[in-house]
Amino acid sequence: SYAFVYASPDSFMEILPSRDLNTIRSYFYGFSLKQRQAVTHVVMDMNASYATLVPELFPNAQIVIDRFHIVQLMTRAINTIRTG
Repeated sequence: SYAFVYASPDSFMEILPSRDLNTIRSYFYGFSLKQRQAVTHVVMDMNASYATLVPELFPNAQIVIDRFHIVQLMTRAINTIRTG
């Protein structure tokens, strides 16, 4: 599944049945271009597929990699070096 949270004072969370690009694309194309252009930031993991989809769906948004995934990647790299 694919979950996202809209960050606003009355935030909500949506869970889509799949995280494949067509499902995500179809869902967000349900919003008007004006609404999608109003998105300023998209926080995500380091999935390269999502990174290519963001400019298509949200032309004015900056991509921000979430802290959890950065720390996770660094921890794995350090452990690989340490135990390698």
